[in-house]
Amino acid sequence: MNALTNSTAIATTIEATPVGGCVFVRPIDVQNATGMARSTLYAKIDDGLFPPPVKLGARFACWPDTELETWMQARIAGHSDEDIRALVVEIVKARKQGRKA
Repeated sequence: MNALTNSTAIATTIEATPVGGCVFVRPIDVQNATGMARSTLYAKIDDGLFPPPVKLGARFACWPDTELETWMQARIAGHSDEDIRALVVEIVKARKQGRKA
């Protein structure tokens, strides 16, 4: 269900929020898309093998869908962990410069 089309929906039912051509993806949806458990996801972030989430509040973080797509395409293409680490650095750098990775 897309809560954006239902004015009575509660914010917790929103799976993704479109912003300027980008969609923010919640952690559970990242887990579902990648097949990774939460602990694995955050371990990969700590190892530099997955982009960190964007903090949108004290207890709210999510990922831009464009970054997830870039990361998934690199994994599908069979890139090495070193290549993925370099990609994650580029994603974070692009994020800080206000551009898509």
